[in-house]
Amino acid sequence: MLALAQLLVEAPDVAESEVAEAATRVHRYFAVSLPLHLRDEEESIKPRLTAGPALELMSQQHLDHERMLVPLLAHWAALAADPRRERRVLVQEVTALARDLEAHLQLEERDVFPAIEALPPDAQAAIIAEMEGRRR
Repeated sequence: MLALAQLLVEAPDVAESEVAEAATRVHRYFAVSLPLHLRDEEESIKPRLTAGPALELMSQQHLDHERMLVPLLAHWAALAADPRRERRVLVQEVTALARDLEAHLQLEERDVFPAIEALPPDAQAAIIAEMEGRRR
């Protein structure tokens, strides 16, 4: 979805119907799916791991992402409703979000996922059950 968000603000000649559909998809992902992912990490994963700098950084990154998404979500919703709106206005914001999300993914790969894999199977199963429950 991040690549689609980048295309949405950077691609010059795109049909209005494609702009509206892409804006709708991007908005839904960042308004619904990403917040679920953040809740998974904050409510199901973080409490089960040993506190440390990586977990504190993860939580700070979540706050930063939420702050960065406020103008983007409003713009994507408006763009879905009116695909003729200016799209390039948020290139810097989308680029910054991409950079921050990439750093977040690196943190997860390096520190969080190995810590989850080290948890007992019952704790891993509980995390999965909670995550599935959020999606019902």
